[in-house]
Amino acid sequence: MIKIKNTLLIYTIGSFTYSLIEILFRGYTHWTMVISGGLVFILLYSVSCKMEQNYYTTQIIIFTLLITTTELFLGMILNKALGLKIWDYSNMPLNFLGQINLFNSLLWLLLSIPSVLICKRLRKIFNKT
Repeated sequence: MIKIKNTLLIYTIGSFTYSLIEILFRGYTHWTMVISGGLVFILLYSVSCKMEQNYYTTQIIIFTLLITTTELFLGMILNKALGLKIWDYSNMPLNFLGQINLFNSLLWLLLSIPSVLICKRLRKIFNKT
């Protein structure tokens, strides 16, 4: 079980980092992505705690699948159901319902590499306290 202060730190790291990445590459972010980035990183950290004995490549693949699945789930709620139109990948090849696509999944794969390492480092820090 993750302690509350640790959870807040994990959430803040995910929220800030994802928002910053999106601002650097897109020029802007949406407030829902600030929340999403934090929640996704809590999910990734929780999964990494269960998978700490697995190979890095396995963790990276699982992280990529989790992020892509979360993007689809959030897209169906935020973009389709609520009509917020935060993103639309309909014009990109190999997209699914305009909410996920292969190119972005490959970007999530790249982002998963440092995420696995950050989660590992956080586990070491939290286990000392």
